Amino acid sequence: MGEPVIAVGSGGTEAEAEAVVVSARLLEMAADDDAAGLADLLAAHPSRADAPAPWYSPARGAEPLTPLMVAAAYGSVACLDVLLSPPYLVDPNCASGASLSSPLHVAAAGGAPSAPASVFRLLAAGADPALLDHLQ
Repeated sequence: MGEPVIAVGSGGTEAEAEAVVVSARLLEMAADDDAAGLADLLAAHPSRADAPAPWYSPARGAEPLTPLMVAAAYGSVACLDVLLSPPYLVDPNCASGASLSSPLHVAAAGGAPSAPASVFRLLAAGADPALLDHLQ
């Protein structure tokens, strides 16, 4: 995939533009289950591990999601392992602001062949199966 186009000089700083590019790349890696690339990029930008960034899907439209949520939706088990382990320990209950969906919700609804393994990983990391999203 190509790099996102960021208009620096239109009110944002170069550091903000870099953060947007890094966050977008993390989401792409999470969707592709590129655990090695994800770990390398997170090593350089650890504060982006749980930062939401815009993500589009036909089912949900455009919504700010975290790398953990995208990895859960796509059944990217290797990326879930990276994000749920030290040094990142991303919160498995962090819900999206728009839909209140948690990573567990999107893993269960995503339909990936590895969804059961994704759900298991999230539950083992402390995901709360009692959380409700906007659909419930």
